[in-house]
Amino acid sequence: MKRRVALVTGVGPGLGAALARRFAREGCRVAMVARTGNFIDELAREIVGAGGTAIAVAADVSQPNEIKAAVARVRAELG
Repeated sequence: MKRRVALVTGVGPGLGAALARRFAREGCRVAMVARTGNFIDELAREIVGAGGTAIAVAADVSQPNEIKAAVARVRAELG
């Protein structure tokens, strides 16, 4: 899975975080999306500190404009 981009939505301290960490360990560039950025900001720093690539994107996936903006940012930053 190296060099692929994994987009994980609804990231919280449970399953979403576990998925993000696993994708990073497998070599993916990880984009994490949640309504608030506090937890995902910390998780992105953790993944980057471990040698991975990750970004945190605060967005409400129930809002089409926020989804479009989130995807545009992921494409711009991770390809």
